[in-house]
Amino acid sequence: MELNVIKEEKDMLQVELVGETHTLANILKEELYEDPKVKGSAYVKEDSLVSNPRLIIRTSGKKPMTALKDAAKRIQKMADEFASKFEKAK
Repeated sequence: MELNVIKEEKDMLQVELVGETHTLANILKEELYEDPKVKGSAYVKEDSLVSNPRLIIRTSGKKPMTALKDAAKRIQKMADEFASKFEKAK
């Protein structure tokens, strides 16, 4: 996956998730809302077949890129825990 920064300000970040679909954009959007410093999180995918999702993050008291990295780490941890439990269930 490639991440293109479209716009970055003190409290706002807009990035394009190249090669990704609604799946990653949606889980990132939802996980960002778990951060109390995130004031808004949304994504747009103009054409569901050919365009890349653009994620928009607004924060208060935290750099938006840091919030995005933190959310990605939490998602990775959840995925690792799921994989571990799945292997044990086999």
